[in-house]
Amino acid sequence: DMPSKARIKFSAVLAKAFSDKFSIDPTPRNFYEKYHSAMEDDVSYETVRKWLNGESTPNFDRICVISKWLDIDLNKFLDVITLEQINLSADPI
Repeated sequence: DMPSKARIKFSAVLAKAFSDKFSIDPTPRNFYEKYHSAMEDDVSYETVRKWLNGESTPNFDRICVISKWLDIDLNKFLDVITLEQINLSADPI
């Protein structure tokens, strides 16, 4: 299934935040290695690749963790992705 516009936008924000923080290309390999060296989170290489290619997005808790790790305002992510797309099971308000 084709990546949604929101997922594509999310991946662009993610890639930019990563390259801004580390000054290296936001390749899946670089992202995976930096993430694993900093985090107690066993996210797979394939998952990271999907985030950066706009094929999937992290869940809300993980988005919060990533935003702290990359020193980026959480709202930069939430501006481009809806609650439904980050798999929140909450009812719409």
